Amino acid sequence: MLLRPAKIEETPVSAQVGLLSSFLSIGKRKLVDYILLKDPKVVSLEIASIAQKTRFYMHTPTGLSGYFTSQVLSQYPKTLITEEQTDPLLSVVKGNVIAVGVLNLSYTHEYPIKTYTQFQSISPLSSILAFFSKLGPTEQAFFQIVIKTPRNQSGKQRKIRSRMKVVDTEGKEESNPYNTLITQKLSTPLLEAQIRIIVAGKNRNVAVSKLAEFAGIFGIYTLSEGNSFVYKQVKGLMKKPLFQKIARREFFLFQKTLLLNLEELSSLWHLPDKSLEKIKSIHWGKTYISEAPDNLPVATDEGNKLQQSDTLTDNEDASEKEQSRSDINFFARTEWRNREEIFGIAHEDRRKHMYVIGKTGAGKSTLIANMAINDIRNGHGVAVVDPHGDLSEMILNFIPKRRINDVIYLDPTLAADRSFSLNLFDQEGMQHTDVVASGIVSVFYKLYQNSWGPRLEYMLRNTILSLLLYEDATFADIPRMLTNKQYRSKVVADLAKKDTILSQFWIDEFEKMSDRLRTEAISPILNKVGQFLSSQRIRSIVDSKRSTFSLDEVMNKGKILILNLSQGKLGEDTTALLGAMFITKIQLTAMRRVFMPEEERRDFYLYVDEFQNFATNSFIKILSEARKYKLNLTLANQYVGQVDEDIQKAIFGNVGTLVTFVVGARDAGLFEKEFGGKFTADDLVALGKFQTLMKMSIGGLTSDPFLATTLGLPSVVNNNKEKIIRR
Repeated sequence: MLLRPAKIEETPVSAQVGLLSSFLSIGKRKLVDYILLKDPKVVSLEIASIAQKTRFYMHTPTGLSGYFTSQVLSQYPKTLITEEQTDPLLSVVKGNVIAVGVLNLSYTHEYPIKTYTQFQSISPLSSILAFFSKLGPTEQAFFQIVIKTPRNQSGKQRKIRSRMKVVDTEGKEESNPYNTLITQKLSTPLLEAQIRIIVAGKNRNVAVSKLAEFAGIFGIYTLSEGNSFVYKQVKGLMKKPLFQKIARREFFLFQKTLLLNLEELSSLWHLPDKSLEKIKSIHWGKTYISEAPDNLPVATDEGNKLQQSDTLTDNEDASEKEQSRSDINFFARTEWRNREEIFGIAHEDRRKHMYVIGKTGAGKSTLIANMAINDIRNGHGVAVVDPHGDLSEMILNFIPKRRINDVIYLDPTLAADRSFSLNLFDQEGMQHTDVVASGIVSVFYKLYQNSWGPRLEYMLRNTILSLLLYEDATFADIPRMLTNKQYRSKVVADLAKKDTILSQFWIDEFEKMSDRLRTEAISPILNKVGQFLSSQRIRSIVDSKRSTFSLDEVMNKGKILILNLSQGKLGEDTTALLGAMFITKIQLTAMRRVFMPEEERRDFYLYVDEFQNFATNSFIKILSEARKYKLNLTLANQYVGQVDEDIQKAIFGNVGTLVTFVVGARDAGLFEKEFGGKFTADDLVALGKFQTLMKMSIGGLTSDPFLATTLGLPSVVNNNKEKIIRR
């Protein structure tokens, strides 16, 4: 098992003595064990440098993993323990030339080596770990101590104690002048041990040279007038059988067995603590004082089983039972009850929305992709609004065959035969004309706020409201309404039957303006709307009387809508307008669920990456009201200042789950307060890639903040992207 000590913990080396003491009772062999020729119980204490990262391992006898886990945690309470699937030794030697050596004692075993009690202020391991930290990218190292209880503990001790008397030249018995050293040797129980070291390099000369350097470090354990280590490289016919014993964690008949007490062994191998934090390569566990909630939905909980076919992989031939929807979306791992566990968030808690923030490259898009893929594979309805294009294409590769027909992939840059249309003014939005108008006005204000004025807003809003009430109107009719008197007259005549206030605006205000004043009033609108309509591709999308798909069907039947709005291909303004129109359309569709019984409202998940591009004031209403319609938002952006203060307040006031990747200094101060001071600004700016500090909605209540690491993408790739795009 891999042991990842807490960087924040201060643990004395004597804790290792306590850990080794627990082996004495269970490692003791009974008479029947000898009669039945049972192998002794062997524990292997190991340190491995793999890919320039120093890792600590403990290999335990079969069936005793749980016992040793509890013993490790009793001495090192904050240590993370993980059962490794791959043997670290294989990772060390794979593809490399190896050199193997053993360490023996220079004198008989009644003389001790230097132990941690004599190292004063420095750790005995510091030199070994420093060597590991300086290994190059093509160099790896492995240190192993196999231990077992001696056949006769009391007999071994008596034999050593007998050396406290010596016979002089006259045959008289007298005290041994080294009795102090022998007493030190007998101060703690004894264990039998064999010590092996391995270095792997790109060629034999490098491996042998580094092995000798590694062995030389053990000179720090030399005790004046006591014992020391001698190194022997193992070559020739003995190298292979020794390596096999190392791999099996067994004693080797042709290697000298050492008799070391618990203090000596603890000095050679113990878990590092805060005193060694300056050594960069150590694979630490907890680097922050963090405790995950007790009620965290983890994958190993009964009822939260991680479906092989649903969340982490995608078995196309899985049974109907295996393809049942999971109630939890698993997206990260954390320390939970002293074990590293995968956890997720329940659908009920996702209705309170999720906000993800962090610098570019921190892992936001991977988190969104992973959660969206989980939802898709679990049969849920999903919409993804992607302003860059990479996220949407990433997700397409993970859509299973069984859901290809559910996908609606929208990319304005595709060829004309695969284009789409969206009419924001269709009659489906009649109940909420004010919402549609506000959404469109808000996005134009966001784009042109530096040249915005009250008259422009007044004119644009009335134009949109009027067209919303006219059958078959489209976004492209805005310029026609303002410049074509014949068309305007038809709209106003129809409008008089539906909204007299609006019709009076056109009759009593607009038509009575002088030509010059009217031109001044409508020019800014024509200029701004015209920028979008000048593109034939965009015009074909917004100038259609019927949308090519029904968002009601998408949401209520659990379809998959992926909107690829690559800024690099469309431009920032066009991306913002189309994205905001889609989000407003989704909002309207959700609001129409008010006429649907609550139990029939199907959860629908909307993911918006870099949402500041579409962050209009409409989001304030969505965040506050979408929950009751089961429209569940996951919003992501890079820093808080990208959105207006009113939207910031709406986010922090309504979002139930906050996921913070590494942020800048200004945001770090804000989130320090948001997390109640449990994490400092320094903690927030020091997070590694995929590391997050989060507080999460669990059972309707927001948890205390805790540290987690988001999962990577699923291991199974469906590669259906081209098939979906060609549809």
